[in-house]
Amino acid sequence: MNRLARAAYWIAPPLFCLAVYWLGLRAWFQQDDFAWLGLRYDVEKWSDWFRILFAPMAQGTIRPWSERLFFIVFEAIFGVEALPFRIWVFLTQTVNLTLLSWIVWRVTKSRLAGFLAPVLWTASSALGRPMSWTSAYNQILCAFFLLASFQFLLRWIETGERRWWRWQWATFLMGFGALELNVVYPALAALYTLACARERFRRTLPLFLPSALFVLVHRLWAPTVASGPYVMHFDASIFGTLLRYSHIALGAEHAGIIPPQTGWPPAVAAGVWILGAALGGFTLWQLARRHWLAGFLVGWFILTLAPVLPLRDHVSEYYLAVPMIGLASLGAWAGACAWRSGEVWWPAAAVCLMVYFATALPAARLASRMYFERSRAVRNLVLGVVRARQLHPSEVILLAGVETDLFWTAMIDNPFRLFKLKDVYLAPGSEDRIRAFPELGSVTDWVFPSKQAWSLLGNYRAVVYDASGVRLRNVTTNYMRILGALETQSRVYRIDVANPAFERLLGPTWWAVEGGSRFMPKRATLRLGGPRAAGQKLYLNGWAPENLFAEGPLKVFASANGRPLGVATLARGGQIFELSFD
Repeated sequence: MNRLARAAYWIAPPLFCLAVYWLGLRAWFQQDDFAWLGLRYDVEKWSDWFRILFAPMAQGTIRPWSERLFFIVFEAIFGVEALPFRIWVFLTQTVNLTLLSWIVWRVTKSRLAGFLAPVLWTASSALGRPMSWTSAYNQILCAFFLLASFQFLLRWIETGERRWWRWQWATFLMGFGALELNVVYPALAALYTLACARERFRRTLPLFLPSALFVLVHRLWAPTVASGPYVMHFDASIFGTLLRYSHIALGAEHAGIIPPQTGWPPAVAAGVWILGAALGGFTLWQLARRHWLAGFLVGWFILTLAPVLPLRDHVSEYYLAVPMIGLASLGAWAGACAWRSGEVWWPAAAVCLMVYFATALPAARLASRMYFERSRAVRNLVLGVVRARQLHPSEVILLAGVETDLFWTAMIDNPFRLFKLKDVYLAPGSEDRIRAFPELGSVTDWVFPSKQAWSLLGNYRAVVYDASGVRLRNVTTNYMRILGALETQSRVYRIDVANPAFERLLGPTWWAVEGGSRFMPKRATLRLGGPRAAGQKLYLNGWAPENLFAEGPLKVFASANGRPLGVATLARGGQIFELSFD
């Protein structure tokens, strides 16, 4: 292989990845991105850094490298500019593709297999979300640590040099900061040595100790999810979930990307099942010849998928991003073997590859476009509000025309605080257009009360912008006619005590607004609408200075209409708190 061919061999897969996910490179922020971007604004003292980086968040996850530190560092350097984030994701994936090519070449002794593996992995629709949504970087970074660790394992097996063994340990331990999936690496290392380097098997057993310790600490530290889609089901449903993920991996369905009513043409669906049969037949043929590498590649798929199989009610295509490395490598090896066999098998392999690309590649591009279009709508809304604040520096901004998807991808994690914007709300009546997902947050917390909106609009202290189009439009005059029908509503269900619009609802003991905040004395009252449905709670969000805790924790008593609601305890001050009462 000459120098030009060698360069093309390594460069072609990353270029193919760039071509497939070009729109992902141009995507802006959305959904969880804003929560991670705002982390550094929650730091008030040095001790907060440990909590920010390592405290369990988002279903009990602890991912300091792939989510928290990644967003904190890049936001500090580049601000709210998405392109550097996206470039870093693509650079990491370029390294992943190179590692995968080298690994498959070494374990199969085939350069063709080493070339095909990253191409097949790239074409998988499972990479559509991680390559287009910055918060899914944890999948890409986890793949890096697993591939890097496995590459060092192979180098150690080939050379016996201890430095490779030590590098494997270093990348393996670092991987725990990327994604919980890293716990399966010892099983991958043990399975490979058992299959292909049995004399090294016993040396892999100590790797299980950090994984076992991580699982124990995570169980003790992270909160248990008791309800919702993230509840773990350790029962026979695991096998049904595995079967569904297998269907997705082979292109039989594309969860969350292609609408169920669309589906694939029957001929393509039949071709997908032929592809599954071909992979299964190749695996059995290799195992019959005692080539146990095939079992390892299938094992990679199952082992890296195992941690999410108990999530029966949360089947997501991007959970296949790392498991698809195993199937892509198996398919690449099968293609290389078919090519070497001559005229007998290579036409069948070519048909299987065409079936795979015909089903997976369009779904991958569709996923990338979906996340790009969604992020563009979010960008238009957020930057439109930034421009509206420049035009109206002191007025309350009310947003009308916000639909379900735009609210949950753009507003729920408050992107406006990244630009130091306050007094941005949904216009009254917006909650009727937005589907509620209580496990994700409250829509009504964002809705400005109609009574106060009517008053502010009448005094030219508020403006209304329509967010239903590509650009925000000032519709204040037209909206006032609509609001007249809502003006009779008198109850207010959310109060920002520092906002002058709510001042008439506060009792007489509250202090004056100072620095964008309003403090209360030992006792204070306000007028708030009661629960509209059984099970609703009263939430108190606030901040308490540290000097109040000189004699120990503080107790907070809440009552409504003279009836006690309960007592809560604040353990320490100097931080934001959230309390709830039945």
